[in-house]
Amino acid sequence: MFFNLQYENITIGYVESTTGNVSLHAGANQIPFFGELQKSSVPGSHKAILDVIQNFLTEQTSDVSAVAGSNCTSYPILATGMAGLSLGVEMPPFDKQLIASLSFGSMSLVPSTQAKSVILSASISISINSPLGANSPLSLTSMDMNADLVYQNKTVGSLEVLGSPVVQINATVYQTTFKDKLLILAGTGATYEKFAQDFIRASDANPIQFRVSGTASVTGSFALGGLAVSGIKVDNVVAIGGLDGLHDVTVDGISIDGEEGSAFRLSVKATIGNPGITTVRLEDFTLTMADSLTDTVMGRIPVDVLEIHPGNNTVQLHG
Repeated sequence: MFFNLQYENITIGYVESTTGNVSLHAGANQIPFFGELQKSSVPGSHKAILDVIQNFLTEQTSDVSAVAGSNCTSYPILATGMAGLSLGVEMPPFDKQLIASLSFGSMSLVPSTQAKSVILSASISISINSPLGANSPLSLTSMDMNADLVYQNKTVGSLEVLGSPVVQINATVYQTTFKDKLLILAGTGATYEKFAQDFIRASDANPIQFRVSGTASVTGSFALGGLAVSGIKVDNVVAIGGLDGLHDVTVDGISIDGEEGSAFRLSVKATIGNPGITTVRLEDFTLTMADSLTDTVMGRIPVDVLEIHPGNNTVQLHG
Protein backbone atom coordinates (compact mmCIF):
# COMPACT_ATOMS: atom_id res chain seq x y z
CA MET A 1 0.00 0.00 0.00
CA PHE A 2 1.19 3.49 -0.84
CA PHE A 3 -0.01 6.89 0.38
CA ASN A 4 1.12 10.43 -0.33
CA LEU A 5 1.80 12.55 2.75
CA GLN A 6 0.28 16.01 2.70
CA TYR A 7 0.52 18.94 5.07
CA GLU A 8 -2.01 21.72 4.58
CA ASN A 9 -2.91 20.10 1.21
CA ILE A 10 0.70 20.19 -0.05
CA THR A 11 2.51 16.93 -0.78
CA ILE A 12 5.60 16.55 1.42
CA GLY A 13 6.48 12.86 0.94
CA TYR A 14 5.09 9.37 1.02
CA VAL A 15 4.67 6.23 3.11
CA GLU A 16 4.33 2.63 1.97
CA SER A 17 3.66 -0.63 3.75
CA THR A 18 6.69 -2.54 4.92
CA THR A 19 5.38 -5.86 3.56
CA GLY A 20 4.35 -6.77 0.04
CA ASN A 21 1.03 -8.36 0.95
CA VAL A 22 -1.39 -6.55 3.25
CA SER A 23 -4.65 -8.08 4.39
CA LEU A 24 -7.45 -5.75 5.45
CA HIS A 25 -9.90 -7.25 7.90
CA ALA A 26 -13.18 -5.95 9.21
CA GLY A 27 -12.66 -3.41 11.94
CA ALA A 28 -9.40 -1.69 12.83
CA ASN A 29 -6.20 -2.68 11.05
CA GLN A 30 -2.70 -1.88 12.28
CA ILE A 31 -0.29 -1.73 9.33
CA PRO A 32 3.40 -0.76 9.64
CA PHE A 33 4.57 1.84 7.10
CA PHE A 34 7.86 3.51 6.27
CA GLY A 35 8.50 6.50 4.07
CA GLU A 36 10.30 9.76 3.43
CA LEU A 37 9.82 13.48 3.48
CA GLN A 38 10.63 14.65 -0.04
CA LYS A 39 10.94 18.11 -1.49
CA SER A 40 9.05 18.39 -4.77
CA SER A 41 8.48 20.95 -7.51
CA VAL A 42 5.02 21.71 -6.12
CA PRO A 43 4.89 25.37 -4.98
CA GLY A 44 5.15 25.62 -1.23
CA SER A 45 6.53 22.10 -0.80
CA HIS A 46 9.80 23.14 0.86
CA LYS A 47 8.05 25.58 3.20
CA ALA A 48 5.54 22.90 4.20
CA ILE A 49 8.37 20.51 5.06
CA LEU A 50 10.10 23.23 7.09
CA ASP A 51 6.85 23.88 8.97
CA VAL A 52 6.63 20.18 9.87
CA ILE A 53 10.29 20.16 10.97
CA GLN A 54 9.64 23.35 12.99
CA ASN A 55 6.77 21.63 14.79
CA PHE A 56 8.78 18.45 15.25
CA LEU A 57 11.65 20.25 16.99
CA THR A 58 9.51 22.57 19.13
CA GLU A 59 7.21 20.11 20.87
CA GLN A 60 4.25 20.63 18.53
CA THR A 61 2.14 18.05 16.73
CA SER A 62 1.66 18.29 12.94
CA ASP A 63 -1.70 17.26 11.47
CA VAL A 64 -0.65 15.33 8.36
CA SER A 65 -2.88 13.56 5.84
CA ALA A 66 -2.12 10.22 4.19
CA VAL A 67 -3.85 10.47 0.80
CA ALA A 68 -4.48 7.47 -1.44
CA GLY A 69 -3.71 7.92 -5.13
CA SER A 70 -4.29 5.77 -8.19
CA ASN A 71 -1.31 3.61 -7.19
CA CYS A 72 -2.28 3.15 -3.55
CA THR A 73 -2.50 -0.63 -3.99
CA SER A 74 -1.45 -3.22 -6.55
CA TYR A 75 -5.08 -4.22 -7.11
CA PRO A 76 -6.51 -1.84 -9.74
CA ILE A 77 -10.12 -2.23 -8.72
CA LEU A 78 -9.35 -1.60 -5.05
CA ALA A 79 -7.03 1.29 -5.98
CA THR A 80 -9.83 2.93 -7.97
CA GLY A 81 -12.17 2.65 -5.02
CA MET A 82 -9.61 4.01 -2.55
CA ALA A 83 -8.36 6.90 -4.70
CA GLY A 84 -8.82 10.18 -2.88
CA LEU A 85 -9.17 8.53 0.53
CA SER A 86 -7.59 10.82 3.12
CA LEU A 87 -6.55 9.57 6.55
CA GLY A 88 -5.75 12.09 9.25
CA VAL A 89 -2.44 11.33 10.96
CA GLU A 90 -0.93 13.14 13.93
CA MET A 91 2.85 13.39 13.55
CA PRO A 92 4.16 13.61 17.12
CA PRO A 93 7.02 15.95 18.09
CA PHE A 94 10.56 14.85 18.84
CA ASP A 95 10.45 12.97 22.14
CA LYS A 96 13.65 14.55 23.47
CA GLN A 97 14.81 18.10 24.09
CA LEU A 98 16.87 19.12 21.05
CA ILE A 99 19.54 20.86 23.15
CA ALA A 100 20.70 18.06 25.43
CA SER A 101 23.35 19.96 27.39
CA LEU A 102 25.38 23.16 27.58
CA SER A 103 28.92 23.47 28.90
CA PHE A 104 31.01 26.62 29.22
CA GLY A 105 34.54 26.50 27.86
CA SER A 106 35.22 30.08 28.95
CA MET A 107 33.26 32.91 30.51
CA SER A 108 33.85 36.55 31.37
CA LEU A 109 31.82 38.68 33.78
CA VAL A 110 32.59 42.41 33.75
CA PRO A 111 30.52 45.16 35.43
CA SER A 112 28.77 47.41 32.90
CA THR A 113 28.51 51.18 32.90
CA GLN A 114 24.81 50.62 32.24
CA ALA A 115 22.81 50.35 35.46
CA LYS A 116 21.73 46.90 36.65
CA SER A 117 23.64 44.99 34.01
CA VAL A 118 26.80 42.93 33.58
CA ILE A 119 28.79 42.35 30.39
CA LEU A 120 28.92 38.63 29.64
CA SER A 121 31.19 36.87 27.15
CA ALA A 122 31.35 33.10 26.77
CA SER A 123 32.30 30.11 24.69
CA ILE A 124 29.66 27.38 24.95
CA SER A 125 29.61 23.79 23.75
CA ILE A 126 26.12 22.67 22.73
CA SER A 127 25.29 18.97 22.61
CA ILE A 128 22.13 18.06 20.72
CA ASN A 129 19.97 14.99 20.49
CA SER A 130 20.08 14.14 16.77
CA PRO A 131 16.42 14.47 15.73
CA LEU A 132 16.54 13.10 12.18
CA GLY A 133 18.88 10.17 12.68
CA ALA A 134 22.48 9.48 11.73
CA ASN A 135 21.72 9.55 8.00
CA SER A 136 20.28 13.07 8.09
CA PRO A 137 22.39 15.17 10.48
CA LEU A 138 21.72 18.83 11.12
CA SER A 139 24.34 21.35 10.06
CA LEU A 140 23.93 24.52 12.13
CA THR A 141 25.59 27.81 11.21
CA SER A 142 24.17 30.43 13.57
CA MET A 143 22.05 30.77 16.69
CA ASP A 144 19.93 33.36 18.48
CA MET A 145 19.09 32.86 22.13
CA ASN A 146 16.83 34.62 24.62
CA ALA A 147 17.33 33.09 28.03
CA ASP A 148 17.32 33.68 31.76
CA LEU A 149 20.15 32.64 34.07
CA VAL A 150 18.49 31.07 37.10
CA TYR A 151 20.28 30.41 40.41
CA GLN A 152 18.63 28.66 43.34
CA ASN A 153 15.24 29.03 41.59
CA LYS A 154 15.64 32.81 41.29
CA THR A 155 16.38 34.72 38.09
CA VAL A 156 19.85 36.25 38.03
CA GLY A 157 19.25 38.12 34.80
CA SER A 158 18.17 37.95 31.17
CA LEU A 159 20.43 37.54 28.17
CA GLU A 160 19.84 38.08 24.45
CA VAL A 161 22.32 36.74 21.90
CA LEU A 162 21.69 37.41 18.22
CA GLY A 163 23.45 35.93 15.19
CA SER A 164 26.08 34.03 17.14
CA PRO A 165 28.11 31.84 14.72
CA VAL A 166 28.06 28.10 15.35
CA VAL A 167 30.95 25.75 14.56
CA GLN A 168 30.32 22.02 14.28
CA ILE A 169 32.71 19.90 16.37
CA ASN A 170 31.22 16.49 15.53
CA ALA A 171 27.85 14.99 14.56
CA THR A 172 26.10 16.12 17.74
CA VAL A 173 28.32 18.79 19.33
CA TYR A 174 28.52 22.44 18.27
CA GLN A 175 30.35 25.43 19.70
CA THR A 176 29.31 29.06 19.76
CA THR A 177 31.15 32.11 21.09
CA PHE A 178 29.73 35.52 21.86
CA LYS A 179 31.29 38.65 23.33
CA ASP A 180 30.14 41.65 25.32
CA LYS A 181 26.45 40.82 25.66
CA LEU A 182 24.44 42.54 28.37
CA LEU A 183 23.09 40.38 31.17
CA ILE A 184 20.19 42.50 32.41
CA LEU A 185 19.96 41.85 36.14
CA ALA A 186 16.61 40.93 37.67
CA GLY A 187 15.03 43.01 40.41
CA THR A 188 17.47 44.84 42.65
CA GLY A 189 20.39 42.67 41.55
CA ALA A 190 20.45 40.85 44.91
CA THR A 191 20.32 37.41 43.23
CA TYR A 192 23.31 38.31 41.09
CA GLU A 193 25.23 39.43 44.19
CA LYS A 194 24.44 36.10 45.87
CA PHE A 195 25.48 34.24 42.70
CA ALA A 196 28.75 36.23 42.47
CA GLN A 197 29.64 35.58 46.13
CA ASP A 198 28.98 31.86 45.79
CA PHE A 199 30.85 31.79 42.48
CA ILE A 200 33.97 33.23 44.12
CA ARG A 201 33.84 30.43 46.71
CA ALA A 202 33.07 27.65 44.20
CA SER A 203 35.77 25.30 42.90
CA ASP A 204 36.16 22.47 40.40
CA ALA A 205 35.54 20.01 43.24
CA ASN A 206 32.45 21.95 44.39
CA PRO A 207 31.19 23.81 41.31
CA ILE A 208 28.38 26.31 41.27
CA GLN A 209 25.26 25.20 39.41
CA PHE A 210 22.82 27.43 37.56
CA ARG A 211 20.18 26.95 34.92
CA VAL A 212 19.88 28.49 31.45
CA SER A 213 16.18 28.69 30.55
CA GLY A 214 14.56 30.21 27.47
CA THR A 215 14.31 29.70 23.72
CA ALA A 216 16.73 29.54 20.80
CA SER A 217 16.54 29.92 17.04
CA VAL A 218 18.96 28.22 14.67
CA THR A 219 19.80 28.45 10.98
CA GLY A 220 21.65 25.89 8.92
CA SER A 221 20.82 23.02 6.61
CA PHE A 222 19.77 19.38 6.51
CA ALA A 223 19.21 16.72 3.85
CA LEU A 224 16.41 18.66 2.11
CA GLY A 225 18.09 22.07 2.02
CA GLY A 226 18.14 25.20 4.15
CA LEU A 227 16.83 25.12 7.70
CA ALA A 228 15.56 27.85 10.02
CA VAL A 229 13.85 26.86 13.27
CA SER A 230 12.67 29.20 16.02
CA GLY A 231 11.22 28.57 19.45
CA ILE A 232 13.55 25.71 20.40
CA LYS A 233 13.35 25.01 24.12
CA VAL A 234 16.46 25.75 26.19
CA ASP A 235 16.37 24.40 29.74
CA ASN A 236 19.75 23.12 30.89
CA VAL A 237 21.64 22.95 34.18
CA VAL A 238 25.25 24.15 33.93
CA ALA A 239 27.99 23.42 36.47
CA ILE A 240 31.12 25.57 36.50
CA GLY A 241 34.13 25.94 38.79
CA GLY A 242 34.66 29.32 40.41
CA LEU A 243 37.62 31.13 41.98
CA ASP A 244 38.04 28.70 44.90
CA GLY A 245 37.78 31.55 47.40
CA LEU A 246 40.87 33.27 45.97
CA HIS A 247 42.94 31.05 48.24
CA ASP A 248 45.87 30.83 45.85
CA VAL A 249 47.56 34.16 46.63
CA THR A 250 51.33 34.55 46.87
CA VAL A 251 52.97 37.79 48.03
CA ASP A 252 56.02 38.29 45.82
CA GLY A 253 57.21 41.49 47.45
CA ILE A 254 56.33 44.36 49.80
CA SER A 255 57.86 47.82 49.83
CA ILE A 256 57.26 50.69 52.22
CA ASP A 257 56.64 53.94 50.36
CA GLY A 258 56.67 56.30 53.34
CA GLU A 259 54.35 57.31 56.14
CA GLU A 260 50.85 58.70 56.04
CA GLY A 261 49.58 59.82 59.42
CA SER A 262 50.06 56.93 61.81
CA ALA A 263 50.31 54.35 59.02
CA PHE A 264 52.82 53.19 56.42
CA ARG A 265 52.08 53.39 52.70
CA LEU A 266 52.72 50.00 51.13
CA SER A 267 53.16 48.61 47.64
CA VAL A 268 52.45 44.91 47.35
CA LYS A 269 53.31 42.72 44.39
CA ALA A 270 51.29 39.51 44.44
CA THR A 271 50.31 36.55 42.28
CA ILE A 272 46.66 35.50 42.40
CA GLY A 273 45.79 32.09 41.00
CA ASN A 274 42.47 31.56 39.24
CA PRO A 275 41.83 27.81 38.88
CA GLY A 276 38.64 28.25 36.88
CA ILE A 277 37.78 29.14 33.27
CA THR A 278 36.19 32.48 34.04
CA THR A 279 37.57 35.99 33.77
CA VAL A 280 36.11 38.13 36.55
CA ARG A 281 36.41 41.84 37.13
CA LEU A 282 36.02 42.94 40.75
CA GLU A 283 35.50 46.58 41.66
CA ASP A 284 35.52 48.73 44.81
CA PHE A 285 36.53 46.29 47.53
CA THR A 286 39.18 46.04 50.24
CA LEU A 287 41.84 43.40 50.81
CA THR A 288 42.97 42.77 54.37
CA MET A 289 46.56 41.97 55.36
CA ALA A 290 46.58 39.74 58.44
CA ASP A 291 49.02 37.61 60.41
CA SER A 292 48.58 34.02 59.19
CA LEU A 293 48.98 32.62 62.71
CA THR A 294 46.91 35.00 64.81
CA ASP A 295 44.67 36.60 62.15
CA THR A 296 45.71 39.99 63.53
CA VAL A 297 44.88 42.65 60.93
CA MET A 298 47.99 44.62 60.02
CA GLY A 299 46.63 46.75 57.21
CA ARG A 300 44.06 47.21 54.47
CA ILE A 301 44.45 47.76 50.76
CA PRO A 302 41.55 49.43 48.91
CA VAL A 303 41.16 48.16 45.35
CA ASP A 304 39.32 50.08 42.63
CA VAL A 305 39.51 47.45 39.88
CA LEU A 306 40.96 43.94 39.86
CA GLU A 307 40.56 41.78 36.77
CA ILE A 308 41.41 38.12 37.28
CA HIS A 309 41.97 35.85 34.28
CA PRO A 310 42.26 32.05 34.32
CA GLY A 311 45.71 30.97 35.53
CA ASN A 312 48.18 33.09 37.48
CA ASN A 313 47.67 36.86 37.63
CA THR A 314 50.47 39.23 38.72
CA VAL A 315 49.07 42.34 40.35
CA GLN A 316 50.50 45.49 41.93
CA LEU A 317 48.50 46.80 44.87
CA HIS A 318 48.87 49.98 46.89
CA GLY A 319 47.52 50.70 50.35
